[in-house]
Amino acid sequence: MNMKQSGNRDFIIIIFLFVILACIACNNKKENHSAHQNPVMPSAVNELPGKAVVSSQRTVRPIIDSINTTKNINGYIVPDERRTNKIISRIGGRIEKIHVKYIYQWVNKGQQLLELYSPEISKYLEEYLYLAKQNETSLLIKAKEKLLLLGLTENQISAIEKSGKVPHTLSVYAPQSGYILPADETNERLNKMSPTSPVAGGMGNMPSTNQDDRVAVNNRLREGMYINKDQVLFTINDLQKVWGIMMGSVEELSTVKQGDAAILKGIGNKQIKAKADFVEPFFDKGQKFTRIRLYVDNADNVLRLNSIIEAEINIQGKPLMTIPASSVIDLGQRKIVWIKTGNSGKNNIFSAREIKPGGKVNNKIVVLGGITGTDEIAEQAGYIIDSETLLK
Repeated sequence: MNMKQSGNRDFIIIIFLFVILACIACNNKKENHSAHQNPVMPSAVNELPGKAVVSSQRTVRPIIDSINTTKNINGYIVPDERRTNKIISRIGGRIEKIHVKYIYQWVNKGQQLLELYSPEISKYLEEYLYLAKQNETSLLIKAKEKLLLLGLTENQISAIEKSGKVPHTLSVYAPQSGYILPADETNERLNKMSPTSPVAGGMGNMPSTNQDDRVAVNNRLREGMYINKDQVLFTINDLQKVWGIMMGSVEELSTVKQGDAAILKGIGNKQIKAKADFVEPFFDKGQKFTRIRLYVDNADNVLRLNSIIEAEINIQGKPLMTIPASSVIDLGQRKIVWIKTGNSGKNNIFSAREIKPGGKVNNKIVVLGGITGTDEIAEQAGYIIDSETLLK
């Protein structure tokens, strides 16, 4: 009986030794396989007291970088008001002949636009010719200054003085080359009274110049129409430079500022460079918007008024601290990096630290807090995982 029990004990010991040897062989095979799969990290990551880990992981420092982004917004083309010249009537009168037939007609500098009959200017011209015949030099100079202030040119005055006769009509000429644009409706007003209504001031049948007696009409002048003093007759702009008016939500364009570069798209195969020169808040129908004015060169005349355009604006970001996206472990609501805290031989000692991220741009993570610019962090955080340290 004792011999039988001794045999069973030996058999159990042999089985136990066989199991131990098998486990040791499996562990060696697993370690060799891990070393083969991860040649970048030949040394194992060992946990040290104080929740730190040792690794040969390479480190990087945070950098301060200005992250530029782009925004695509839509808008339309309007004239550059700085190049607009408004021809304003300095006297009242009746249009006898108009030489501009339609809106957006091109006119050259010095081109005749219309012929105007005005009893008021005729009276001043008669005074000027009388003083010229009497050789009243001092009074003649003052009379000439008055005519110049009323819009007559030096050439017109000289021609009238040479002829010795007061012309029936006076011509209005274009002060610059450009397109005839629609006049501002607030300035394009005519008298609602009939042309035969009597008025004061020795103007015969001229309509009243009272602003309250004017009504808004379309932008086209007509022959036989009476015009008033200070009324806009024509608006001229050469459209060599135009404005692109871009609109967007306040949130979308909150970081756009004056000087940001832009590129206009959708104009055939061309891309036109522009610049944001004015950014303003805009309120319409109970909603807030941001309106951006782009200054655009249009020397080739490819941009038409009121045409729809798309602009890509390059937004220059503020200097921010960034780190590689590979240095961050995402735990949902928490973001972790490994900070180098010391050395252990040829390896580095790392400890986990939570950061406050500000978003991801161009494979970089913006860091708003948690680390400083002098900290060294693991470049590949995914190779260093200590679940107890991270989740505690």
